Amino acid sequence: MEVSLCFSCIAGVELNSWLRHCDGGPRPLKFVTAEYNGSLPSLVYHPYSWTKVANIIFVDSPLGSGFSYSRKYEGYDWLVEHPQFISNPLYIAGDSYAGKIVPMVAKRILDGIDEGKEPLLNLQKKKREARREEKPEKAAV
Repeated sequence: MEVSLCFSCIAGVELNSWLRHCDGGPRPLKFVTAEYNGSLPSLVYHPYSWTKVANIIFVDSPLGSGFSYSRKYEGYDWLVEHPQFISNPLYIAGDSYAGKIVPMVAKRILDGIDEGKEPLLNLQKKKREARREEKPEKAAV
């Protein structure tokens, strides 16, 4: 049995880039103290959704711990089964502890590209500039 979770772009929007999102790793569990009414969660439209700018794939960390899983090794060849994404620009992003994971994933992809391993991914980079708050100049005394 296999279950795959990929959020494609919003219908009618033609996008060719995709984003591989890494989560931040282990976090403390949060317990909701409000009374549960038995309803199931539902998707809600968000006007600033990432799916307006890229197709997004979330990979569970650790592997197999979330919504996407496979009982066979072949199930982890998601890209081979979805070749429409292979040549598209790929951006890797994450938060929190993913600051350690993202560089390792990018290096593994770059090593594969250098060795000519297929499928060759179109890894992209976006330089993020650090922002500094401007300090007010000291007044002359």
